Amino acid sequence: MSNNFIQNVEAATKELNVINSNELNDIIQNNDKDSYIIIDVNDKEDVESRGMIENAVNISLGTLFYKADDSVPEAFKDARVQDRNKKVIMTCGLGLCAAVGGKLLKDYGFKDVNLLQGGVTKWIEDGYTVQGKKEKKKIFSFFFLFFIYLFIFKSNDPFFFIILKMN
Repeated sequence: MSNNFIQNVEAATKELNVINSNELNDIIQNNDKDSYIIIDVNDKEDVESRGMIENAVNISLGTLFYKADDSVPEAFKDARVQDRNKKVIMTCGLGLCAAVGGKLLKDYGFKDVNLLQGGVTKWIEDGYTVQGKKEKKKIFSFFFLFFIYLFIFKSNDPFFFIILKMN
């Protein structure tokens, strides 16, 4: 019988040290930032729209498989995830993909792998901040609205009005 995603997450979580937002904040406040690494395994677009915990690094789950593997050629590795003795805190939006990534790191020989319970969503709910959140661009910019204004109210060209009515 094969496992599904939730079964994989549950099995992975059992192998990890699960910490809450307050415990992670204590780690951040009381330790040198070189003594740990916070890995957000969501895709870049998700991280940009949601933001990321301060000093975290974004390594998507799909690339973590080879970036943390010490047996691949150097060009494939990510130097930030090569120290198997460094404390690792895994996170993502809700903590599900982070659990799978954390299990992967345990399987690769990382010794101190932690999972942020509830992910970045819970971190924010608990009152902590994120960095790097990009605001979505507004569909109508000032220039676009100004352009419409000029053609609608200042144009005497009947062809333009026909095009507008067709759309």
